[in-house]
Amino acid sequence: MTTGVIFEGMMAKLAAHTGTCPEATMFKKLDTDNIADMLQSYGFNRNGTERLYNGMTGRYMDAEIFIAPIMYQTLQKYTIDTVYANSISPTDAMTRQPLHGRKLGGSLRLGSMETSCLSVSSINFLNEKLSDHSDGIEDYICTNCGSRRVIANDSAVTFKCNNCGDLANIVKFPTSHSSRLFMNELQSMSVGTRYHARRPVFEVIENHK
Repeated sequence: MTTGVIFEGMMAKLAAHTGTCPEATMFKKLDTDNIADMLQSYGFNRNGTERLYNGMTGRYMDAEIFIAPIMYQTLQKYTIDTVYANSISPTDAMTRQPLHGRKLGGSLRLGSMETSCLSVSSINFLNEKLSDHSDGIEDYICTNCGSRRVIANDSAVTFKCNNCGDLANIVKFPTSHSSRLFMNELQSMSVGTRYHARRPVFEVIENHK
């Protein structure tokens, strides 16, 4: 690829000077010595280099600088078109996660590489973006049977398990709506799932006088 650009520049310089349209088929053997001889016959350096002068001082640059006209195709993707920020975006009906894409008015997608970079800089910021600003919810389970068949109402202070009844031990834990959706799909395929909650461990700080 690098040598191909050099050969293209030498042929383009010769074609621009002679007004011809040379053949530029890919993977075809190219006689570079013939192109160099033709450039030298027209008064150019056979290597395609030029003598350049400093435009501010007018002094000659004592160096062989390769300069030639070549074709350059730019990518139609610029930074001004990709800069995007959004505070509120629509969510998906199934997963309740923000939609991805600028056309949909959605948010920016965090891939595995972005997640790794954010985990190094700030784990709290990563948890905020992947949970609080996404589909983070709080769910209830019964620690006795490990089921989510729980009736919980914080405002009415009503907690009941359909399996254990009044003997239930209901706890609230943070999770995501996509995780709950996955558990519901498993149960719809007759795959039994149970939650196992670990007992909380408290650290007692003793005051040493």
